[in-house]
Amino acid sequence: MTKAAITLTDKALDHARELLEDAPDGTAGLRVSIVSAGCSGHKYQFDYAHESEIPPTDTLVEQNGVKIFIDRGSLMFLLGSVMDYEDGGFKSGFTFENPHVASACGCGESVQFTRDDLEEKRV
Repeated sequence: MTKAAITLTDKALDHARELLEDAPDGTAGLRVSIVSAGCSGHKYQFDYAHESEIPPTDTLVEQNGVKIFIDRGSLMFLLGSVMDYEDGGFKSGFTFENPHVASACGCGESVQFTRDDLEEKRV
């Protein structure tokens, strides 16, 4: 058995199910990606993955019926991560315990990856 690219906690699974219950028709799951943004350079982005727009190069992580799609460019930054959900007063949302993060900004919205990961990405 191969290890999943990412693992979701029970809280993350529960919140993902809630999102998917209210998702637009044609939604196959959630999409998690890494985009250039923020003061540290990158941030996690979440969206619905629509059945008609899933490239064959995407990686599918399915855990307890929840489908997460990850594009090829984001995969190496997410490998081995644990996706959680925090529901707290002023700030609620998905969080990551990611072994590839070298640092994060003070607000927690963006992250910087290790140099090795960035160099591999260019290849």
